[in-house]
Amino acid sequence: MSDLLEFRELPPPVDAASHDLAPIPGGWTERCWHLAGREFRLTLPANPDAFLDDPEVQAAHDRTEYMPYWAYLWPSAWHLARLILESHWPAASRVLEIGSGIGLAGLAALAKGHRLTFSDYEPQAVALSLHNARQNGLDAQATGEVFDWNTPQSRADLEVTAADAESRRSGLVRRWGPLASRAIQPVTAGLWLPSGYL
Repeated sequence: MSDLLEFRELPPPVDAASHDLAPIPGGWTERCWHLAGREFRLTLPANPDAFLDDPEVQAAHDRTEYMPYWAYLWPSAWHLARLILESHWPAASRVLEIGSGIGLAGLAALAKGHRLTFSDYEPQAVALSLHNARQNGLDAQATGEVFDWNTPQSRADLEVTAADAESRRSGLVRRWGPLASRAIQPVTAGLWLPSGYL
């Protein structure tokens, strides 16, 4: 629980040459979290708020109200990851993480032996999630997709997980709800956390 309360207390940026991620405002940092008996080493933005001063982010916000929510490690991701680690889904389920962000919930699914697709509308988030899977040795069953969740594809072969599915992401549940219902119908294994800011 102490780690959950210290999400905003991140280490200083690390040398960008230490990984294959593109430079970002504020730089990257690394931190380990322990969750349900497992350790996860995460690379994540050292100062997510630095994106708010980035001209490209500001221009995107003016066009589409874009906000770089992917850059934050939200408490909802922590709780969803814990639920996944404690779950008893059928072995090697195919899982789609909607809005992967930093990828913690997806890492939990991979650690349980599932086949996981990280998805996000932000390409940097998908790249970061896959990077975190690699550095935790969990990338063998991981793939990534960049797509606009405003127009979800028909993916009835996948389990669906989403942290923070209602707060600030207007209409996400309405658009993805029918897909989630179809996806989890055979094994009842989808997880939705309706309020991500705990």
